[in-house]
Amino acid sequence: MRCFARWLTSAATGATVFAAGAAWAACPNKDPADAVCEPFVAFFMPSAAGAAYFPHDAGGPYFGGGVELALVSWSNNSDAFGPSQGSLRASFAYLAGPSGRSVALYRFGGLVSFEGNASRRFLIPYFSGSIGGLYDSVLQSAGTGDASLGLFFIHTRRFVLDGEGGCVFPFVNVTALIGPRAQLTASFALW
Repeated sequence: MRCFARWLTSAATGATVFAAGAAWAACPNKDPADAVCEPFVAFFMPSAAGAAYFPHDAGGPYFGGGVELALVSWSNNSDAFGPSQGSLRASFAYLAGPSGRSVALYRFGGLVSFEGNASRRFLIPYFSGSIGGLYDSVLQSAGTGDASLGLFFIHTRRFVLDGEGGCVFPFVNVTALIGPRAQLTASFALW
């Protein structure tokens, strides 16, 4: 299973590096003719997520699903300073492992794209960071932080599909709980 985790991390890193190349065409600063170039902000986008967690020595691997709420999400493909896409979000995932053992992961954090003017709706790389915690049915609770690299497979005004892979850094039981985490998230704008 560690080979799978390493492969997943390598694949995510490779995809991010590949997609992080220069944008194919920059959006104009004024009066965008292309809908991709129109800036937008969305609030309270609900999401469904599939997640996996591979702790070093805590009875894993764990697989499951969860929910996420993008409190604020934006897209601004322009030459203005800062990332073109980003989100501030909160998430919860319930993961089941072997022998009936389970883990609940909860996180609050943000993500921002590497590019300032992606000028496209697909394959936009980003990085994210979160603070939260986990509850393991055997080891009890632990505060966590995590850092991830990800890719917006699709990023439109009404729908966002992204995948990320990173590492969970626990504040207690470090040697048992540290490990890779992967998540695939689909977000929908309701209004």
